Amino acid sequence: MGIPIVAPHAAGFAQQAFAQGWGTPIREHSADGVANAVLEACDRLNELRDHLRPPEDQLTAMLREVTSKAESRHSAGTLRRLAYRLLGN
Repeated sequence: MGIPIVAPHAAGFAQQAFAQGWGTPIREHSADGVANAVLEACDRLNELRDHLRPPEDQLTAMLREVTSKAESRHSAGTLRRLAYRLLGN
């Protein structure tokens, strides 16, 4: 997280990066395919960086998701206190 990536177009781990605009797919499984993807990423580096979210935003989103999913197992008061301490709101 936090850096643009180049990865095979079918790689599951890279789908979020492609969808959010901070990844460049390797479309052809060959040396030329890798080279073309790296060159494309270099040409688009500023654009790729612009689509990244700062790591603290990713952490905040992850903590919100965790507390949201935990609601069914814990009291609302406990979760509000946890969210307030971790997220400050």
